[in-house]
Amino acid sequence: MSTLSGMWNRISPIATAERRKVSRGSRNIRVRVKLYASLREKLRTDEKVLELKNPSFSSLLNRLAEATSGGIDVIATSKGELRDNVIVSINGSLVRPADLRRVTLKEGDRIDIMPLPSGG
Repeated sequence: MSTLSGMWNRISPIATAERRKVSRGSRNIRVRVKLYASLREKLRTDEKVLELKNPSFSSLLNRLAEATSGGIDVIATSKGELRDNVIVSINGSLVRPADLRRVTLKEGDRIDIMPLPSGG
């Protein structure tokens, strides 16, 4: 079993996404985004507090692109899909890339975006 597949086996597939549901009509929310390693260097920031009108992960990516003057292509494709070499955790829990579309962020969430570990 590869390290990555072992890591995903420790994640409750939907629990992380379900825990974050909030009503759609609510006010703007603020979340903290922390970038690591090469992503931090490429986007020239290590942490941003973002205000979101829509609590979706795609909205977070759009706001992050605005807040960092672009360069978001190192994290996601032009279609808004997470790149294969990037992992995301929300409040310390890894979220499967396929589950990010269903995630609803809430006030005060901490989103860690990092490249996959590599090396030997």
